[in-house]
Amino acid sequence: MAYFLVFQNEFYEEESKGGYLWTTNAAKEGQEHFSGSNLKKIQPGDCIFSVVDGYIVSMNLAREFYKEEVREKEGCILPAKYQELKKPISLSEYMDQLLPLSQKKDGPFTEDGKVRPDYLFPISNTMGKFIRSIVEHQNAIETPILRNAKNTLIEEKEERLLAKMKARLRKKGK
Repeated sequence: MAYFLVFQNEFYEEESKGGYLWTTNAAKEGQEHFSGSNLKKIQPGDCIFSVVDGYIVSMNLAREFYKEEVREKEGCILPAKYQELKKPISLSEYMDQLLPLSQKKDGPFTEDGKVRPDYLFPISNTMGKFIRSIVEHQNAIETPILRNAKNTLIEEKEERLLAKMKARLRKKGK
């Protein structure tokens, strides 16, 4: 399992209700788009923490691989299962612990603890596990969305296959 931080701010409501993350593929000449590239790295079962206005507000499970999608611009969409937190976690409250765990290059934070201006960042497993432990402790929850991630994905895949098989049988029965 890999971990990611997504800074959604104005996009959180729409994306969480829709059960996805979306980013453009637009890039400067000769370069790949940073967030688009990171979204393409996410695999089913990976954990993505949603950050809004400096607070982790949900812990999400990647349900599938990304897909290309055109909205106003060409981009990528990633289906995700959102688990909203009852008690959001302040990044600034834990910044002293997070900074040493952050990648220096391409990490979500500058050396002085400010958020880099982008949408989606991979984070180290150590940072991901640290954030997850804070989420579990502060919200007095266990995180079944992650512990059962593999089983959930297998069950969903089996349900889709079963639905397809039933549809084929109905079609043959006509």
